Order: sequence, then C-alpha cells, then structure tokens
Amino acid sequence: MERTTQSYFEDLQAEDKDLQYEGFNQIMAATQEKVGWAYDVKYKKKYAAVWRNAKIFEGKCG
Repeated sequence: MERTTQSYFEDLQAEDKDLQYEGFNQIMAATQEKVGWAYDVKYKKKYAAVWRNAKIFEGKCG
C-alpha cells in the first residue's frame, strides 16, 4: 500500500473530525477502481484486534 493511502487510514483515527472525513472520502474515491491493498487492510485490522485481545489477556493473567 502506498504511504499516501496508508495515511488516509491513519486519518480515520484522528481526533479532528474534518481530517477523519477527508481520509474517509479519499479511501472511498480510491475504491472506485480495483485496489491491491484491500486484502492488507482486512487482515491488518483482524490481526490488530487479535493482538489487542492478547495484550488485554496478558495483563489480566500477569
């Protein structure tokens, strides 16, 4: 995934609502054509949730 596209996803987590909105619109515009990074986004999100849950579990047991 290009750095620019990755920054749009990072913008979705920003506190600034205008920045979130712009990031969302840029992602939606990019998906009007075939993109090679859709798989990356799907699985990065999945594994981020798994990692977050593992860290929570580790904190409760340790």
